[in-house]
Amino acid sequence: MKSTRLLTLVALLASCLSASAYDFMADGIAYDINDDKTTASVTHTDLNGENYPGLRVALIPDAVTCDGITYTVTEIEPLAFAGCQKLEMVSISKSVRNIGENAFGKCAPAHVFVFSTWPPQVSIYSFSDDCFRKALLHVPQGCYDIYTDNKSWSMFRNVTEMNPSIDADINHDGEVDIKDLNIIINRILGQE
Repeated sequence: MKSTRLLTLVALLASCLSASAYDFMADGIAYDINDDKTTASVTHTDLNGENYPGLRVALIPDAVTCDGITYTVTEIEPLAFAGCQKLEMVSISKSVRNIGENAFGKCAPAHVFVFSTWPPQVSIYSFSDDCFRKALLHVPQGCYDIYTDNKSWSMFRNVTEMNPSIDADINHDGEVDIKDLNIIINRILGQE
């Protein structure tokens, strides 16, 4: 009798754990709410099947809102976008401080935009070898040396500074940031 109850309890717990690999979705990206309850981390959708099927553009914002609560996005978890072979572009906001190992494993976006003037913490395994070899890393104006002198970020063979002389403040909020990039991408994709 005890073993039957124990097996039932284990099965119930296993089904609860596998029901959702993340806390919530926002704009097609999965997030976990961190222990401090004020920040969130980008996470994977499914490690057993296809992770983010069909995702071509990953826009990681400074903050996301769920159920009326706004969370600052501070991390991209290990394996978050692993295996996203259709991923063409990644944009990482300035609030992201850490990118986990294999966060972009087995994917090779053509462009990686990073808006932080100080490089987020990464390892040499955060991005795939193909990504390091082929992707163009876009960094803020004046930050080329900071990124190329960093052991892990220097693995990118192609690095360029974003050009502030181009009027890219699309939403006219006084700042060129991920919100502007999102508008540009939506216009290109015909979604605006």
